[in-house]
Amino acid sequence: MEKEKNENKKKEYATVVARIDDFSPLELEETMAKYRVLSPEGKPVSAPFPFNLMFAISIGPTGMYKGYVLRYVLAHRVLAHELRCPARPFP
Repeated sequence: MEKEKNENKKKEYATVVARIDDFSPLELEETMAKYRVLSPEGKPVSAPFPFNLMFAISIGPTGMYKGYVLRYVLAHRVLAHELRCPARPFP
């Protein structure tokens, strides 16, 4: 019985992890409260908030054209992942 309960929990967690990118900030906050998500120090985490992974830059000699680029750290992670294991999907 206990083993079956653990298997059900594993399936539930896997489902949440698979869908987590689609959660709204409110759904994410509710899910974190449900599973009692804590920081590495054991403290409660703050409420989630939206943020932009892109930032605007000016393009061209006059700077009149606006462009958007990935933040350096994210772009570096994507590139490093592709160079390290091109056959695996990005996590």
